[in-house]
Amino acid sequence: MFAGIILFGGVIEQMRNIALSTTVTLLIDEDRRANANGLVGTVQGVAFIITSVFSGLSIGFLGMGGTLAIATAAMGATFLHLLFVRIPEGKPEPEEGGSHALDFRGSIRAIRLAPGLFALILFSTFNNLIGGVYMALMDPYGLELFSVQMWGIVLGISSTGFIIGGAVVAKWGLGRKPMRTMLLVVAAMGPSAASS
Repeated sequence: MFAGIILFGGVIEQMRNIALSTTVTLLIDEDRRANANGLVGTVQGVAFIITSVFSGLSIGFLGMGGTLAIATAAMGATFLHLLFVRIPEGKPEPEEGGSHALDFRGSIRAIRLAPGLFALILFSTFNNLIGGVYMALMDPYGLELFSVQMWGIVLGISSTGFIIGGAVVAKWGLGRKPMRTMLLVVAAMGPSAASS
């Protein structure tokens, strides 16, 4: 039951992130889209800091039961909000003779039509894997060094990188070769994260 609640919360978080990015893509002109996504990253960084600090304080002072109750209520409110998010667009018409089942070949063809999309998918997959491994290793180690409350504050302070990175992208964008810029930043982050 506990794992199910955590998984459901993770899915809702990703749905909100996708909805936010999709809305930015629809509302912002292409030449300013990277800057707008930088602001999205800044907002998500602020949310991560708030979540880290308050989750540490909540677990430390209220225990797991109280924290789970607060998280479940917040998750329910977020899910309710997502039900009312509407993007006005026509219903897509199915192709003549097209497959109604999940079409992997068609998906791969569609990905190849967008320049750099396949590399972006690989990049995101690798980035999320590394981030998950770091978090899985950091939390037990951090909790041996600090109290739960202090560990939440430490995570919040260290998460300012999200805000700084988002602000930099919001101000200057990603340049003419955004994929190259993102890969170089990740390459630079790797050694520093591994050494810490």
